[in-house]
Amino acid sequence: MKNTFKNFVSLLLIFTVIFAFAACGPKGNDNNTTEPTTAVVTDTVATTGENKPETTGTSTTDAKVDPTVTETSKSQISTDVKLPQGKAEILAAYTEIMNYAKTAKPAFKKIEYQVLPADKRNFDSGIVNTLLKLASGFMVSEEEAREKPEDNQKGGSMRWFPVYKCDKGCLLTDTSVIKSADCVKLSNGNFKITIVLKEEKNAEPYNETTKSCPSFTGKMFSPLAKADIDKEVKGISVIKRADYSLKYYDCKAVLVYNPANKHIVTLDQYMSTLITLSGKIVLLPEFSGTAVLNNTMNIYDIKY
Repeated sequence: MKNTFKNFVSLLLIFTVIFAFAACGPKGNDNNTTEPTTAVVTDTVATTGENKPETTGTSTTDAKVDPTVTETSKSQISTDVKLPQGKAEILAAYTEIMNYAKTAKPAFKKIEYQVLPADKRNFDSGIVNTLLKLASGFMVSEEEAREKPEDNQKGGSMRWFPVYKCDKGCLLTDTSVIKSADCVKLSNGNFKITIVLKEEKNAEPYNETTKSCPSFTGKMFSPLAKADIDKEVKGISVIKRADYSLKYYDCKAVLVYNPANKHIVTLDQYMSTLITLSGKIVLLPEFSGTAVLNNTMNIYDIKY
């Protein structure tokens, strides 16, 4: 009985490591309606037989957070700044605003939480499906995140402001990896940029030691390094085999900002990760399957 319990706990640890530790990353919104002025660029994606999971997530401003209560959005903004159009201009604007925030070091609040949707778990083992429910309990829920938001003071460290551990807010320059990009002008004069990246398998984050990033997802978001998961898994002796891959898809960044002074009003990032996993634990049957992990990060109440 004791050994069986140990094996169950070990299997749970795998999923806690791979699912609760596997993704980091946001979508923004504004309570104001948008004006007709819009610039949209979207790639045409061919239809395939793949049953691709759909992205889920809710906007920061749908309920509990009101980003309109800021100095940059209390009144109409008078500006002649041109609305960015096309992927190149939109990416350049996003990069400029994000890089400026990194150096300006404004005060801000931040929340981050994960969801492991029950309808997107597909494993051939009843034990795994049961343990996945338990693994969800190790994640930070939206309610828990909103109860205790991270409060960053003005002039403080921007280490955990995207891109994590980097002195830049965006390193992406290749527009070919952008699935869609649009920029709209809101009724109060703020601009809202939405960028969605193409899918990428086993994306890697920015490496502060080499000061480089091998993946395009990591140049805008902060995915988990596969080596970090491998290190944890190898430390569990009863695991005989654990093969997995992480496919990041529809990773979305939504940035609302004041074009007159380049101040961010809200920043939301959403990362969806399709996790494919198979393995063998001592005294337990082999298992395989897939699940989706959604990670949401909201930054709001920004004061420069």
